[in-house]
Amino acid sequence: EKLVSDIPNKIISGDYFGKKVRNPVVIGQALADELDCKIGSKMIFTFQDDSGDITGGAFRVAGIFKTVSSNFDKATAFVQAEDLQRLIGAPSAWHELAILLSPSTPLDSAVAHVRLIANDLQIDTWRQLAPDLAYVSESLAATLYIFMIIILAALAFGVVNTMLMVVLERRRELGMLMAIGMVRRLVFGMIVLETIFLALTGALAGMLVTVAVMHVLSLTGIDLSILSQGLSRFGIPEILFPSLPLSMYPILMLMVIATAILAALYPAVKALRLRPSEALRRL
Repeated sequence: EKLVSDIPNKIISGDYFGKKVRNPVVIGQALADELDCKIGSKMIFTFQDDSGDITGGAFRVAGIFKTVSSNFDKATAFVQAEDLQRLIGAPSAWHELAILLSPSTPLDSAVAHVRLIANDLQIDTWRQLAPDLAYVSESLAATLYIFMIIILAALAFGVVNTMLMVVLERRRELGMLMAIGMVRRLVFGMIVLETIFLALTGALAGMLVTVAVMHVLSLTGIDLSILSQGLSRFGIPEILFPSLPLSMYPILMLMVIATAILAALYPAVKALRLRPSEALRRL
């Protein structure tokens, strides 16, 4: 368990199976508070043995842990494998084997590989074991996309407003250029090119500010302790340390530039509709 979870680092009282105690158990603080248990308290576990008969045993609380999820703390207890195997009468029985993957490992390919080498076992992913958590993850991803669309829409309106003002304030200049023979496609390209330079300048400045802010927040974190009681029900820590993969920065820059170019089409078309004779007479 030490290799696939950080429960040993969450111990707030006692230890993680450090002392020689008969049938030790490590429980969460929420469960200890509900059962009014402390270090040394006795707990009676009842379950089925290998033949299906009801059996049980007495365990001593050796440690109490606290994670960011109060629901997990209330519903989880850890015992030593040999103690449980002895009580159920199956020295080689295992309830589950947990596999911890690196973030870069594709989940589906890892599951397919495990099923090839252990096709007689039931293989479940974390999404199948915790469908509510998977739903929350998908909902959060959808929410982030919605926020991204809103931000890009605001960017598009800003670009349209800026470039439209550029076109309206330079009608005489644009009219003169078209009057002396400048083709309309070059006028169109000039407006789009100005937009690209504007977007590049803003995107580079925004990326630099983002890198600085993310670096500071990754060290200090975002303190949400005022909402700790509510956040613990969803397994969210009190202090969040945000991070943004380096691969996201060029993607965000491309999204900003693409949005700016699309937003510049309307002002550019507006410039093409100018009549040189009328534009030159305007102040």
